[in-house]
Amino acid sequence: MLLIVALAACKRDRPAKPTPPPAVYIRRLSPVIGERFVYTIDQELKLVLTDGTSTLAATENTAAEAEEIITAVQNDVATERTIRFVSFMHRPLGADAPLADVVTGKTYRWPATQITDAERAALTAYARPDTGAPDLAAYLLTDRDFERGVTVKIPADQPAPFVGGIHDGASITLTEITGSVARFAIQQVRVLQVRDSRIRITLEGTIEMNVATARVERIAVEGHITQPTGPVQEAHMTSLQTFTFAR
Repeated sequence: MLLIVALAACKRDRPAKPTPPPAVYIRRLSPVIGERFVYTIDQELKLVLTDGTSTLAATENTAAEAEEIITAVQNDVATERTIRFVSFMHRPLGADAPLADVVTGKTYRWPATQITDAERAALTAYARPDTGAPDLAAYLLTDRDFERGVTVKIPADQPAPFVGGIHDGASITLTEITGSVARFAIQQVRVLQVRDSRIRITLEGTIEMNVATARVERIAVEGHITQPTGPVQEAHMTSLQTFTFAR
């Protein structure tokens, strides 16, 4: 009996687990000259095409890692950066072989001017549209109140927020706040133009943002078409982007 009473007293004295906050507001912070991070991307798109009598599989792959340093900022936007490639591979959709790797081990200033056509093709395949323009994913997650479970819609007339290209709308929903990391469920309908057909792939996944630094650290999505459309019988896409900032 004494043991039971003692255990009950211990339970009463034990502090309750903290309740996660129901909402988050992340203040937007400007990029900083000298800011350094490692960016990795592993992205794949697979299509199965048919003309009614035969089928053809087409794949696009990108797998790269590079260290980036912001070298110029204007109006809270990074306007110039250096990119030092650790590894690079990109195979355009339907190509028999990847582009020549002419960038690994080299450092480039981006936007670049005096580079070869092969280097420009590699840099264009790698670079995100956040030089000379806002980092859209970070922009959408900052200076805005997010309540857990409440979805924020991004219309199709705004730039694609999570995966580049044409899109037909996207959404963000706060799901979890753990320590300094806020996690959001995201959805984006990517639109591909294949011959005369517009193919919609619904991508779903998560994005993680450091609340203290207002920096996106991870974007992961995956999706496929739900039914054949035009010449496309199957379509599947995965994308993982990570940002590791110097501490």
